[in-house]
Amino acid sequence: MKALVAPAAVISVLSIAVVATHGFAWRAFDTNYRTNLQALSTRITHINQLPYVCLRIDWSGRYPLNPACRVNTQTQPSILVWGDSNSAHYIPALKGFSKTFGFGFQNVAHGLCPPVSEEAGHHTTRDNRREACTRSANIVWEKIDTYDTVIMAASWDTYLRDNPDDMLRALTHTIEQLHARDIHVIVVGRIPVQPHFDADCEAKQLRFPILNCEDGRGVRDTETVTLNSTIRDLAQASGADYYDFNAALCLDGRCPTRRDGQVLYRDQFHLSAESSVYVGRLLVDHEDTVRVFRPLAASGPET
Repeated sequence: MKALVAPAAVISVLSIAVVATHGFAWRAFDTNYRTNLQALSTRITHINQLPYVCLRIDWSGRYPLNPACRVNTQTQPSILVWGDSNSAHYIPALKGFSKTFGFGFQNVAHGLCPPVSEEAGHHTTRDNRREACTRSANIVWEKIDTYDTVIMAASWDTYLRDNPDDMLRALTHTIEQLHARDIHVIVVGRIPVQPHFDADCEAKQLRFPILNCEDGRGVRDTETVTLNSTIRDLAQASGADYYDFNAALCLDGRCPTRRDGQVLYRDQFHLSAESSVYVGRLLVDHEDTVRVFRPLAASGPET
């Protein structure tokens, strides 16, 4: 029994040291480590931390189309970016496009809720979000005639998973309703999902230098290409424009999570605020970007 006292005491001391230093232990005295760790902690910003990105779970009881949600304009814009969190993570990139091509826009996003005109909650994957989703989408739809262009983006694969035919019909119907109101529509495709992405890898690498944070050539783009082909064909058949950001995220059939030292993702499904800006800069002169977004300058420059 006495033989166990000393090891137990050592473990206790070490545990107290870890707790007292907020997990740093002996690294609490390593200024270089703490500086590098602090620098890493500011590299990945949640998109919802940006004041001009309007992402909520439930817009019920609120008026989402407010001045705080305007980008590159001080007056009511005629362009709306509408969708879920996959719409929100494109806003910094779109902000860059708006400054280059001279237009302003409003943005509104409701989490886990597709941008469709009728019974949006029917398509969400969370039972406890159905009513809030439908209410939120209805609030946006009530104001839809305010705009002459609507940019729609979402985690399309999520809503197609359970009832693909219903979701495709709902999206088609929404685009057709918008066109009946003489509203131009741009549908934005999905970025690749990264199931093995580790946002903390670089922080772990500070402790374990042999750790490799590069993910080789990344995931294959096969599933994303198939999904986006379906969305593109539907959009174009319904008279809408189609666009996606994957020319900056994928190369030769592979889509890495890091590029030129830039961490591209915040989690498996979303870009970070910083990487959205980065991707926008890479694509601002791309022929598809110019084709789709330059005509929006007719909606008015920054005021």
